[in-house]
Amino acid sequence: MIRVGASLISSDLLDLGNVIKNLETSGVDFFHFDVMDGHFVPNLTFGPDLACQIKNFTDLPLDVHLMTDRPEETAQWFLRCHPDYISWHVEIEAAHERISSMLRKNSIRPGMAINPGTPVDKIFPFLHLLDFVLIMSVNPGFGGQKFIDKAAEKALEITKKKRIELFIDGGINDKTAPIAKKFGIENLVSGSYLVKSADISQSLEKLKSC
Repeated sequence: MIRVGASLISSDLLDLGNVIKNLETSGVDFFHFDVMDGHFVPNLTFGPDLACQIKNFTDLPLDVHLMTDRPEETAQWFLRCHPDYISWHVEIEAAHERISSMLRKNSIRPGMAINPGTPVDKIFPFLHLLDFVLIMSVNPGFGGQKFIDKAAEKALEITKKKRIELFIDGGINDKTAPIAKKFGIENLVSGSYLVKSADISQSLEKLKSC
């Protein structure tokens, strides 16, 4: 079954509460929260205070994606928010086992993200630490980018190594969602296409029925 998460980076932040309630009412399955540090990616976004407010505002799962060059430190900031998922990047040299253990102890599901240009086998040594993998289908840093088709193909190689929950993020719309589904990716993170839609319910239905 396809699940769709709304990426809040594309939201009108001055009206975020109403945006979240509208997405909830329309049937979105979870919220995706991008954390960018201006080092690992050339952009700055959200911190733990906003994540905690969102978690207290909605009963839907919160998925925190750390695009930071110090994921162990950054992950600790978000423990008090109790998000449902936290992912960090395989491209960063980090204490991956320690991060995974810390998240599990706090009842947070650990995941790892992989960029489009990163060879898929780089993530294989860490799959035993993870509950999910987030496949980036754009180069992280900014919303509204074009979907990179070949990124979705990573799903086949990952699932050969381990049956694991898969997410995909970047350029997801009614044309690209079927590509993700074809490769067995069941969690779609959609930003501009969904959040800026004139009819969110209709756009959501197109993604779920792809």
